[in-house]
Amino acid sequence: MGLIYQKNVDLSEKRKNVRQLVHKRCGVSIKIVNSPRDNETSIEGSLMDITVQGFGLCVSANIAPPKDVIIEVQGDNEAWTVQGTIVWCRSLPLSGRVIKPNAQMLWRAGVKAKIEDENCKKAMEDMVKALA
Repeated sequence: MGLIYQKNVDLSEKRKNVRQLVHKRCGVSIKIVNSPRDNETSIEGSLMDITVQGFGLCVSANIAPPKDVIIEVQGDNEAWTVQGTIVWCRSLPLSGRVIKPNAQMLWRAGVKAKIEDENCKKAMEDMVKALA
């Protein structure tokens, strides 16, 4: 069997909010929830863009979706811990005009934040204001 392609599929993004670039890159630490390797070191990453629903990361390892994660974001004056789900992860080209925080970050991933109540929503809104 080969690749199956369905015609007339809407491939447009399904974001409800416009993503905003993070003007000063923030380091992130990613922990996969319920991983058999819970005691291993967290995956290194960098925050690239953000919305109140989630964010885009450059990461140092392929994180096959869907994976529940806990992400610690370190800003200049604040730190945030966000629960979410990796919804996509793709390799980045090795050459050309691709923004990579460092040579080890060869993957781009999208995270949907778990927003369970108004406090979570407010925290994400505050994070967007602080970082975008």
